Amino acid sequence: MTNNGSGVYGGSGFKNGIGGSSGNNTRVSGVSVTGCLNDGINLGESRSTVVDSCTVQTVSQNGIVASTVKSSVAVGCGLVGINGHEVSDSRGENNASGPGSFGIKAYTAQNCYGSAGGNGYAISANTAQNCYGISVSGPGINATTAQNCYGYSISGTGLNANSIAIGCVAYSSSGTGLSANIANSCLGTSVSGTAQSITYKYNMP
Repeated sequence: MTNNGSGVYGGSGFKNGIGGSSGNNTRVSGVSVTGCLNDGINLGESRSTVVDSCTVQTVSQNGIVASTVKSSVAVGCGLVGINGHEVSDSRGENNASGPGSFGIKAYTAQNCYGSAGGNGYAISANTAQNCYGISVSGPGINATTAQNCYGYSISGTGLNANSIAIGCVAYSSSGTGLSANIANSCLGTSVSGTAQSITYKYNMP
């Protein structure tokens, strides 16, 4: 029995898909994993590891963990969809909520889509570029620097940039649309919350 809605797998099969403690200098490419009690593909994000063109669906904890993740998809994850130093052209979805839950968690995220249930982070990165993040009550995009990103949250912050946001669009239904220290050519909107919380604005409407 699988439960795609909550990101919890409860059927028979493997505890983990691909991974282990000796994952140095490892590349996994073109592999599909589904239905694991813990992790789908976990090579360790601090090692010299690459996951390329892989898919993971319905795992109770982490979907994909590696130093570099590209052109991959992890959906129906109970903890973190994709976790890596460099994540590009990928999609990560977390269906759970609470501390430590992320759609995509990375040092650098580029051309990525992330979503999170509850108060999880859709995309959290030091640098996010050309990314789209959507969360229920957590931040859509949370980054030190965000460029050309779109962040959406129903009751949380659409996009939060601790340093600078450039060319970004953010929306929240009842929370803060855009929160940033410096914002250049950005737009933040909110229906019943705060549209923008910005210290320094440049080229803003």
